Amino acid sequence: MHRSGASSSSTRAPPKRDARTAELEPSRQLYATKKQALTSSMATGALERQVAKLQAAKLELETKLREKETTVDQLERDRRWLADRETEEREEKELQHAEHEREKKRLESEMRALRASVAALKEEKEDLEEAHSNLQRTSSQAQSTQRTQISQLSREVKYLSEELAQAKSLANERQNSLDTVRAEFEELSLNQSRPQEDTNMVVIREELHRQAAYLRQLESTNSKLKAEIARNGNVDLLREEKRTMERRARQVEPLQERVAELEGQLSASRAERQDWANKSLEMAQSPGRTSVSQTQLISDLRLAQAKALEQAGATAALLRTKEIELADAEQREEQALGRIKSLESEIRALDGRKHQVALLEREVGFLKALVASFEAEDETVGDDRFAELEGVLSDYKDTNTGLLRDLESLRLMAPQEDLDKEKQSSEALKTALEQAETQCAEQEKKIDALEQELFELSGEIAGGRHVPPGTRILQLADNPLQQWVDIREEVVQRLRKENDALIQRLAEVEQRAGPASANASQDPGMVPRESWELISQEKQALQEEVKKREKRLLRLQQVFASKSQEFREAIESILGVRLAFYQNGQVRVTSSFDLRASFVFSPGAGGGGKMQLVAHGDGVPEDLERIMRYWVGEEQCIPAFMATVTMESFETSKMRNEGDMDS
Repeated sequence: MHRSGASSSSTRAPPKRDARTAELEPSRQLYATKKQALTSSMATGALERQVAKLQAAKLELETKLREKETTVDQLERDRRWLADRETEEREEKELQHAEHEREKKRLESEMRALRASVAALKEEKEDLEEAHSNLQRTSSQAQSTQRTQISQLSREVKYLSEELAQAKSLANERQNSLDTVRAEFEELSLNQSRPQEDTNMVVIREELHRQAAYLRQLESTNSKLKAEIARNGNVDLLREEKRTMERRARQVEPLQERVAELEGQLSASRAERQDWANKSLEMAQSPGRTSVSQTQLISDLRLAQAKALEQAGATAALLRTKEIELADAEQREEQALGRIKSLESEIRALDGRKHQVALLEREVGFLKALVASFEAEDETVGDDRFAELEGVLSDYKDTNTGLLRDLESLRLMAPQEDLDKEKQSSEALKTALEQAETQCAEQEKKIDALEQELFELSGEIAGGRHVPPGTRILQLADNPLQQWVDIREEVVQRLRKENDALIQRLAEVEQRAGPASANASQDPGMVPRESWELISQEKQALQEEVKKREKRLLRLQQVFASKSQEFREAIESILGVRLAFYQNGQVRVTSSFDLRASFVFSPGAGGGGKMQLVAHGDGVPEDLERIMRYWVGEEQCIPAFMATVTMESFETSKMRNEGDMDS
């Protein structure tokens, strides 16, 4: 009863707080705060674990993506290689076809050229015959002119011999006159006294002796020149021969040019003949394709070529003879020119000596008059003349002494003046050198400044930041640079928003201390929306990229499989072996003629390898070990070994098939 009343009273009014209840309330609040902090730490740990899982997933996806990219790149390289091989084969076929067409056109043009050359050789033969007749006519004319020249030269020789006889008689007369003058001089010298001979006649005697010696020298030279003139009386004949040879040389020059052209055509004809010989050999090997017209044409061309060769040989022989004649004529011309020059010099010397003889004759007359005047003066004037001459001699000596003193003074003064001039010039050069050095230093400073400016400008130009003066840079609103800047700005803004959201969320978590924090672990706003959207976009983009790469990889695998199959079939049809490639790097080689003969090649360490016979049939030769020891052990040539095995397998397969057919 008491209990019921208490309960009814409690429903009517709230119970009063006692001391224990008041003590429990702070503990509940502390518990709630600790619980909220624990919940927030758990939520943060969950977020961190999610971020770590996402990062690990991202790294794994990136790794797979890189592997896919590597595989795709490898397949792309294989595809490009196969495409290049196909293009090369197609281009090679086109080149072969074009080469065949060019060869056909070249042969046709060669045939036309041979026909034209045959016609040209015929015309050249006619021209050479005409030139030969012209040469005969010119040679006959030259012989007639030479005969006339010889007769004319003989007359000139007679005339020169007559002149020589006259010159000899004149020389004899002058010698006689000289002897008479010498005798008179000796008589005069004997009649004069000894003092007069010492003072006046010494000079005259010496001069007369010198003139006599000079006259004897002239006589000897004159005799030598007369003998030389007698030996070289045919100078004009040699000159005429020289002119004749020059005319012949001028006539031979076009023949030389023509022969050079014929030699070039002959070499071309020989090359064409070699080509035709090769073609005729090919035609002989395949007689079914040789026509009668081609045979007739070849025979005609051979006959024409033989005639052309004969004509060329005759022309070459004629040219060689003409060249020999021309060389002889040139040699004779050089000798004649040398003789002409020597004779002309001797003639000039003779003319000079004749002039000197005339001068000597005049000097002899003058000396005779001088001797007569001396004799008259000796008779009329004696001592006065000697005194006058002595006074003149003393005056000359005084004048000579004064001139010598002046000359010495000038020699002493000249070095001092030269020294002063040298000093002045050296000082001027020093000042000019100093000015040049200062200018050079200034120019070096300017060069350093310009090099620094050039270096800075090169950096600006390389970075694309240099704008020349007076230039405005116009660009479109939408250009690659602006797009890149916009993308970078967008990424930066997105990262800033994400960072701000994370900071704001972290501040909210730290500041949250209310009782509502008990449900914080279930709050979807613990991860910022910006971060979640960014991760979602990246994940979606990566998934789409992976799908695209997988599709491309699948297509490339299909292409590679088809091309690999074609490659294996091509190797089988060309080399007679089948290839199988394994993942561990091994290659299995099976003969197409004996499928039970198989070899396995395994890669080894250090770049080596290992070959193993895994199966063999009836087609494998019995002495396989000997063949392997020779080709692989001694010669180190595996392709030759495989070729030997393939040949043996082919022979065995062929014999087996023939035996099956006979049975």
